[in-house]
Amino acid sequence: MRLALFLAGMFTGLQLLIGQTGSQARAQDGIGLANQSKESGSDTVQINIIEEGINYRIDVPTDSSVRDALAVLGLSAQDGDIISQSPDAEISANENIFIDHATVISIIDDDVKREALTHANTVGGFITEQGIKLGELDIITPAEETSIKQKLTVKIKRRSLETTTEILDIPFDHIASDDPQNSYGKITIIKPGVLGKKSAAFEILKEDGRIIKKKMLSSTVLEKPQTQEELRGTKIVIGRVDEALGSWYNAFPGLYAASTTYPRKSFVRVTNLNNNKSVIVKINDYGPTIPGRIIDLEATAFKMLSPLYRGIIPVRVEQLL
Repeated sequence: MRLALFLAGMFTGLQLLIGQTGSQARAQDGIGLANQSKESGSDTVQINIIEEGINYRIDVPTDSSVRDALAVLGLSAQDGDIISQSPDAEISANENIFIDHATVISIIDDDVKREALTHANTVGGFITEQGIKLGELDIITPAEETSIKQKLTVKIKRRSLETTTEILDIPFDHIASDDPQNSYGKITIIKPGVLGKKSAAFEILKEDGRIIKKKMLSSTVLEKPQTQEELRGTKIVIGRVDEALGSWYNAFPGLYAASTTYPRKSFVRVTNLNNNKSVIVKINDYGPTIPGRIIDLEATAFKMLSPLYRGIIPVRVEQLL
């Protein structure tokens, strides 16, 4: 009986040993099959590169990095670009890689120009992205809703409104009496005029630190001006006399003329030889230089001799000494 029990135990142990050895072998076979499957698998994987909203599905080697994958499309990470993964990260099958390129634009703010990188879609978005603070009066060009594009220039004009008080002169009046003893146009001051003074409040609009508009809000007279009394010579003494053609031009409105013959600040009497109308003018400019013309009358003076449409008239010019 004891021998039978011994033989039965030996048989059972042998079965257990055989079963364990088979399980280990299958496990090893499974590992081998897995390794074999890995070695015999594809050498590439498919991924998606989404650039600026456009999807590119490409095949890349299994051990590629994000940088390698971008290079397949001829892409590379530039300053300011945003990539969803690190360029050195290893890719995996069916992975989505997003890349958003920065746009280089110029900005002129308070007369200072610089370049900036932006991912904004509009000028307003760029202003917000850059953290630029705007005042109520500031002007942005182009408008905030303008789309961002390469080489765009955004200009900000900084405007401010200020009030200030200034002390200003008040001009004095002139009272003139005729003086037949003195040459025409000569002025003799009998009683000098005195400037007045006033306090004036102004509203000043500045753009980039420069005044572009100045508006007086109110004024208060501090000192009244005193009128100047004068004698003005009316004595006519004829010097040089010439006859030629006279024309007209627009300059400073008034009884003025230009001449290459008579000195500036001198007075001349000009007579239209067609109708004998005369006017006395002060020479304050140089011209005309066209042969045959001796004087260019300002339009106001010319109209006292002839209609402007005449253009050119024969004249006598008399220098007043």
